[in-house]
Order: sequence, then C-alpha cells, then structure tokens
Amino acid sequence: INFAQERSLCEAVSDLIQSSLLASVKNISIGGVAAALTDAAFGSGRPNGASLTLNETNGPLENQLFGECGGRFLVSCKPEHLDEVKRKLAEAQISIRGQGTV
Repeated sequence: INFAQERSLCEAVSDLIQSSLLASVKNISIGGVAAALTDAAFGSGRPNGASLTLNETNGPLENQLFGECGGRFLVSCKPEHLDEVKRKLAEAQISIRGQGTV
C-alpha cells in the first residue's frame, strides 16, 4: 500500500465532495468495479442505467472489472462539472481508469 497515494486520493475525493462537484461516490472493494457499479445502479431503490468504457492498456478487462485492490472510487458528476473534476484529479496526480455515463 502506498499510503501517500491513498491519502492524496482520499483528500482529492473529499475536496470534490466539499466543492459539490460530485453527484455520487462509491468505494470499490469486494467484487470490484462491476459490483460497485451494480450497487450504485440499484442501491437507490430506483434502477439507473449506466455505461462504462475501460481501456485495455490498464490491464485485462476482467481484472479491471472484478479486481478488489484498494484505493479506488466510482464517482459520478454532472456533465458541466466533468472538466473541473478531471482538472482537480490531474492536479492531485490521480488517474482516471474508465469513464462512462449514467
């Protein structure tokens, strides 16, 4: 575990929340991105649709979907906040591994 990187990630996400730039945040843990996305889509009691594009240069798609390594979040924002969210994450040296729509 890279504790400095973990702290930077948590601080960046906290900053985005405090700036009201995120619509939702879900940690990625058991079951990986696939489980987090499913939980987010159905967890509100109202099913939501979503699409997610992953890049194979980040490793095998099955690892990206079901990998349970820590230090990852699934976030959503309004389209008008996307550039600001990306800018703040880039400043914190946080990479975006996939992008989609809800």
